[in-house]
Amino acid sequence: MGRRRRRKETTVRPAGPLRSPDRIKAGPTAPWLLTAAAILVAATFFLLGKYLELGSPDPFDSAAYVYSAAHLLDGAQLGVDEKSSARPATLLVNTVGVALFGFSETGPKLIQGLFQAAALVMMFLAMRRLWGRAAAGVSIVVAAYYLSAPLIAKFGNTKEQYLIALAVIGASSMILYERTGRWGWAVLTGAVSLDAYYFKETGIAIVVALAVYLVVGRLFGWFDKPRFRRTALLLLAGALAGLMPLAVFYAWQGQSADFWQTLPAALVQTAWLVVAVVWGLPWLFGPGGWVRRGLAHVRRPFWIGGLIAVLGMLIVCCVLVAYCTWRFDGEPTHIGSEVRSYLTRHLPGSGVAMRQIYRLRAALRRVEWILSSPDHYVHRSRAAMGLARQAPVVFRYYAALAVPMLLGLAATVAGIVAAIQRRSRRVAAEPADRFVVLLAAWWVLDVLLVWVSPRSYEQYYLPLTASGAMVGGYAVWWYRRRLGAATTKGPWLLGGAAALVLGVVLAWPIFFGFRTSRFSGQRYEDGPRHGYVQRLEEVRMRARGLLPWEAVGDYIRQRTGPEDTIYVWGWYPGIYVRAQRFSCAPQAFYSDMHVLPPERLASYVRWQVIEPMERKGLPAYIVDSRKQHFPWDRPPLELWPHSSRGPIGVGELGQYERIYRRMLAERVNEEEAARFDAMGLIRRFVMEHYQVVRGSFGDHVVLARRATPPALPREERP
Repeated sequence: MGRRRRRKETTVRPAGPLRSPDRIKAGPTAPWLLTAAAILVAATFFLLGKYLELGSPDPFDSAAYVYSAAHLLDGAQLGVDEKSSARPATLLVNTVGVALFGFSETGPKLIQGLFQAAALVMMFLAMRRLWGRAAAGVSIVVAAYYLSAPLIAKFGNTKEQYLIALAVIGASSMILYERTGRWGWAVLTGAVSLDAYYFKETGIAIVVALAVYLVVGRLFGWFDKPRFRRTALLLLAGALAGLMPLAVFYAWQGQSADFWQTLPAALVQTAWLVVAVVWGLPWLFGPGGWVRRGLAHVRRPFWIGGLIAVLGMLIVCCVLVAYCTWRFDGEPTHIGSEVRSYLTRHLPGSGVAMRQIYRLRAALRRVEWILSSPDHYVHRSRAAMGLARQAPVVFRYYAALAVPMLLGLAATVAGIVAAIQRRSRRVAAEPADRFVVLLAAWWVLDVLLVWVSPRSYEQYYLPLTASGAMVGGYAVWWYRRRLGAATTKGPWLLGGAAALVLGVVLAWPIFFGFRTSRFSGQRYEDGPRHGYVQRLEEVRMRARGLLPWEAVGDYIRQRTGPEDTIYVWGWYPGIYVRAQRFSCAPQAFYSDMHVLPPERLASYVRWQVIEPMERKGLPAYIVDSRKQHFPWDRPPLELWPHSSRGPIGVGELGQYERIYRRMLAERVNEEEAARFDAMGLIRRFVMEHYQVVRGSFGDHVVLARRATPPALPREERP
């Protein structure tokens, strides 16, 4: 008889989890081909955008940052010789770029390109690990397409572009930390997320979103208490590390005190002091602690009584120091200030507490001033342009950016519906579902923050495209899962194809241009504008001739030396960069002349413009940019008045001022007429010491210093 074969036992395995969307059968190479195609498309738009930015010099914001950086490298001191409009991190990056590549936009734009490339790579890696290759491909294509769009990217080197790059890196590294458990990703998240705020205040959106994610995760039990504590400490460590380059930069400029009094820096310092106290006390006084070991040789009643007395005195003195610092710091002769000074000299650790209280109080007072003072930039702007005028502008930009807006909305709604379904079924959230909280909170904040400033410049809308593209990956993942689980795939495939066609249609004007203005809503008479196609044509046209502001810069550069100074009235810092010359005034360019109260405007032109000229020597040239500034519904306040025949003569000034003032009062308002009066001092100063240069400068007026000042008519007031 042959050997009986043992029958092979078969085991029934339970059904596994739903397959990943990337593993749905579509041929062995289809997913990789689609991924490669998505990367190629994203890289194409990214490189096209960088080409357009490098080929388009910016006369406005980018040039302002470059000018400030070059001035600091030339020896100017921040806050004294140079009053920059750039935020701390923006100024630092531009200083590095100018130091490496010279007094031009090339260096900062290249650095910004590296930031954006790193952000797109990080986005792809995080999205692929979290939601699969399809979601990652869609996210990077949408992000690269819109972040380089001429409609909102302007000419490059904008603070919003740096902010976006760091926010994307922060969100992506947080995803990688949660998926891999490697602590370095959490440290990177803390560093870059906080630094996003120092490029622009609206960068706080990613910080708030991270806080929301941690709090919600702790409340819903996504991670336990030790993991929550570890993550929070790693983020704080990263935040402190991220502040160090900025602290060194501001220490170089002698502005350390101002930097550490910014609210995020003050809060990070306070958090670490609290951590040190919470960890330090158990180390000193806990079981096996240093103090406990030493007191083991002392009788119990003695050391308990002495310890209570010492701790009580320390607590009382520290509270007294904190109160006196907060209450009487501005009153050096008050008894409270004297008490604080005495305790600070003799109480161990009180100096640290006092400095931290001072910094935190200064930071909170600055925030209070921003929120409540009518003199702040936003409040003055809001008084000139209310929500009724701002709302149509914002909604037109929302419509122009429909693809990231709809992706963000779809992902947010899908996440809410999925959370409700899990709640009803008592099912725990998967990691893929949890991160909707982080990314959706970030996107919603970006969408809302564009309402803060009524100026609604186009670059304000850049952040919501990146966060919308990133959270939109969840919508793609959700669709792929439903497609894979569906028994009848026809309707799902048809819906996906319709969504793709709709996305192409909505994104079409971004490339080929818009026929109506996003700002005013008026139709362009000369064809579409602000698309990739039009910007490419503008770059090609630059080879055929200079723009007026470039002609002004070249004219001045050819007729002055490096030691000469110039001054540009209005927001046209590109003239300084083109001319390679610095201003004699610490605030080299200005744009708030139409929102500043008349008496403040008079003080500004007297002490911030005329006084530096008289003290340091008259600039060789003054340029009246004649640019229309916010709120864009009134004529420019000129340094040298013009009539229909051109620049007026010196003898016509008095009559012109009477007529022009009456016109402003009737057509604009009495306050604008008062601003015109406030400009009278600088008008007469300019007409006395300068003369108009004839040339092809467009709307700009170039004024050369006179050898002999003329006799001006007596100033007349209405």
